[in-house]
Amino acid sequence: MRLVFMVALSVAIGMSACTDDNPLAPKSLAGTYPLLQVNSVDPGVYNPVGAVTCAAAFQTGSLRINANGSFQFDVAYYYLCDPAGASDGPGIITVAGDDSRIVGEVLYLEGCGPALGQPTQCPPWTLQIQRALPNLTVEFLSTAASFWGDPVFTMGPRGE
Repeated sequence: MRLVFMVALSVAIGMSACTDDNPLAPKSLAGTYPLLQVNSVDPGVYNPVGAVTCAAAFQTGSLRINANGSFQFDVAYYYLCDPAGASDGPGIITVAGDDSRIVGEVLYLEGCGPALGQPTQCPPWTLQIQRALPNLTVEFLSTAASFWGDPVFTMGPRGE
């Protein structure tokens, strides 16, 4: 009987995390958040990336969260590599999807994003969202995180 109660309580607590009144629920966060900082500094500063001799400067961007849980994250960057510079240039990372889940104090947005070296593919990407009032922080999970140098994007404050 105690096991049944504990399982039922766990389910109830888990379900309460997904309600619309949760401050991390997409309905509560709906809006557009502009790129404010990357790794606690203003956009445009070069950050080392997974490739030892390369760096990326994230320039502009936004995170749009809709009340239904769909989202789009866009960030424009300029990429520099030494010494040849053959792959130097601008680009845009776009991650979009419609799956979300809340675990504790973290909102996970799951969609698809760019495949390095394979522009026609859209593999799964997960964004980890945390509140940093009045802003949000966004981090990439999986191999995307290490390739891009584990950036922490501060987005906000929220606009319409």
